[in-house]
Formats: sequence, structure tokens, C-alpha cells
Amino acid sequence: MVAAVRLLADNSSLRKVAILQDALNTGDIAYLTPLLRNISFIDDNRSMQLITKELATTQSPEVQTALIYWVAENKRQELLLGDHPSLGLF
Repeated sequence: MVAAVRLLADNSSLRKVAILQDALNTGDIAYLTPLLRNISFIDDNRSMQLITKELATTQSPEVQTALIYWVAENKRQELLLGDHPSLGLF
């Protein structure tokens, strides 16, 4: 499953966002966690905005934990503060 998603995501920023949004909407950690590990969302501002928004609003402790782990692994702690200049959220 991850290999197929990776092929789709490698071709377009919009696909990355759509795939990430789908994983976040389902709240399925078995789907979300491999995506976060295997697809690079770091250079995609839309994905960063989505991750930041989800960190602030999710009601799921599992999703929040997965996102916090991803933030730490990718050294993007500014997303936890919501003050990344490219985000334009806060």
C-alpha cells in the first residue's frame, strides 16, 4: 500500500496534500504513520499548513502523537508553535 501511495505522491504536491488529508480524515494510524515515514512533506507548504492545523485541532490523541513524532523526527518544532513564516496561519 505504501509503495502505491508513494508513486502517486511523488508526482504532485496536490496529490501529497490529498493523500495526507485522507489519512488525517480517517484517523487510521496504520495508514497515517507509514505515510509520514515514507513520503517527504517537508518542502511542501500545503502539507505543512495541514499538519500544523491538524496538530492544533485534532481530537484524536493517536493522530496528535503521530504528528508530534513526525515533527520531532524532521526537526520542525516550529510547527508546534505555529510560527513558521511560510505557514501563514497565525
